Amino acid sequence: MLTDLVAEVIVTPAAWPLARVMHWRSLLIARAIENQAWVIACNSAGDQEGTKLAGTSMIIDPGGVVVAEAGVEPMSIDAEVDVSTVAIVRSEFPVLAHRRIEIAQRPGRQTARPD
Repeated sequence: MLTDLVAEVIVTPAAWPLARVMHWRSLLIARAIENQAWVIACNSAGDQEGTKLAGTSMIIDPGGVVVAEAGVEPMSIDAEVDVSTVAIVRSEFPVLAHRRIEIAQRPGRQTARPD
């Protein structure tokens, strides 16, 4: 998980097609909730080799609330990101504190960890 690295803000660039915009939206909200971190998601807009891209870039708070969202057309969005809310959310709902890391790191199980 990204929070293993103590991430407070996760930036996600992408090129999701319009046909799967609901998947894009759902996965980003889930990523914010599961990591209890801000998610800043920038998706391409317009056409790419005949595929209409979804746009809908978003800024999502650690509780999964979308605080800013772009439309389908190219545009900029902004929001105030207060990283102190990460600690508040994590203390009110300490799901990360209850994880069993030793199970995730069993011998023979591959994990993606930085050196």
